Amino acid sequence: INNHAGALYNLGVMAMDANIADFPKAAEYFRRASEQGDNDATYALAMLYKEGTGVAKDRQKAVQLLKVAAEEQHISSMVDYAIAVFNGDGVEKDEALAGKFFLRAASRENPIAQNRIARMLANGRGVRLDMIEAMKWHILARAAGIQDDYLDAFGDPEKFGKQVGGDIISNKKTFLLIQALEKSKGKMHQELVAWLTAKKFNKQKQKWQKMELWL
Repeated sequence: INNHAGALYNLGVMAMDANIADFPKAAEYFRRASEQGDNDATYALAMLYKEGTGVAKDRQKAVQLLKVAAEEQHISSMVDYAIAVFNGDGVEKDEALAGKFFLRAASRENPIAQNRIARMLANGRGVRLDMIEAMKWHILARAAGIQDDYLDAFGDPEKFGKQVGGDIISNKKTFLLIQALEKSKGKMHQELVAWLTAKKFNKQKQKWQKMELWL
């Protein structure tokens, strides 16, 4: 059992328990599990290297590990790898590559990735400027609980920087919303209007409706 990747990962998690915390031991368990292809362990080990917990701090090593797991479609790794690549943290800066991984994670319902790709689309950073797509991902991220006053107030100098809160959900006419409504057509436009004007809704159901509509 001590050589089984899943068991090694669980032992690593147990070693990080606050009551018995042994981070070097946790790192060793994660390393052994990672070598067997356990992506959860690879991600956990990357986080230890990133923070210098139980191992010597090494941002480049952390990003290398994140890349391995991200390429295996590990969602948390995709998000953290994209953030590192976007910022050039421990790796060469590449906003276009970051956008690809954010989009992959966003398509797998990760709200952080949905928020980040919405910002990139709204600003044309690393991806083609697209207000409709930005609006879509912003709505999905908000439905999952990710607040973003910047996107709510995007393009409005009177609101920018203030704690606007629920402008999109409350149907206030922000620049981002206006652009999405103006550029959408047919069924896409009708669905967007229905989403924004709904008084009561099942968030999970409507989230899938939006995914089906735009992807």
